[in-house]
Amino acid sequence: MSFKIGKFLQAVAALAVCAGTASAGEDIDQSEVFDVPFPTGRFAIYENGLFANYKTFSCASNGATYCQHLNYAKLTKEEQTMADGTEIKGDLLIDYDAELASYTLAGNIYVNRTCYVSTAKKGDDYGEYIPNKCDYNESAGILKCPVADPYSYEEHGASANVMLHIAADGSGISIDNIDLMQKSEDPMWDHCARALSSAKFMKETDSQFIHNQYLSYKLEFMRRDGELNAVWKSLPADVKKRIKKDQLAWIKEKDRVCSPVTIKAPEAELSPMYVCQTEFTNERIKVLEQSR
Repeated sequence: MSFKIGKFLQAVAALAVCAGTASAGEDIDQSEVFDVPFPTGRFAIYENGLFANYKTFSCASNGATYCQHLNYAKLTKEEQTMADGTEIKGDLLIDYDAELASYTLAGNIYVNRTCYVSTAKKGDDYGEYIPNKCDYNESAGILKCPVADPYSYEEHGASANVMLHIAADGSGISIDNIDLMQKSEDPMWDHCARALSSAKFMKETDSQFIHNQYLSYKLEFMRRDGELNAVWKSLPADVKKRIKKDQLAWIKEKDRVCSPVTIKAPEAELSPMYVCQTEFTNERIKVLEQSR
């Protein structure tokens, strides 16, 4: 299967968000490997039978018009549930560093564009998370891990200003408390902190994560493909007649480079195909809009 490189590296990075060192199908719980008391691995928001990772597709978290061209009639029930989204998205990777005899935390919790915390190098990231060292209170069973709010990325590493208190139970982990290590100037922080502290995470296997990302890439393609069709329909008849040959040639080239969306393949291989199709579609929308 061929596909356009373009943002393929971003797709690979996104598939690796919080993936740790385990390959697909090799879900390693380091709490078993190193005999440590706090559970390790990837944990993600879980609601309505679906995980809501930081990069999970969601109409609800992107504004009222974001999915106006997404045809719900073509979606499966599972895809509709994902598109409807959840209030909070996020995934956290908890590891245990045997050399340091310490836990580390990497990941992101997102409520909205002004309310999220992360260990990323920058706000607009593609999974470039920095594992932050955590302190473990064994008697309380609580991990205390530093993260940064949206206003601290430029100085991140030196000024992570939020401390998450993470508790574990039989089914996953949750945010038990949040401390500000520096005074926040944001008047909305109290609301943000309450939303973050309601976050509950379930253990997510590699296969579940790959399935989640596959659905997300597919839905994003369908959303943009719907927008492309809307732009095409809005063009004057003479314009469509003039560029129809070019449009058909573009479709043929897109499918040649990316492989057509009708192909049958494992989800891990279909994800980069959808990323490629979406990249082609985004560029074509720009061209068609300029043809008006």
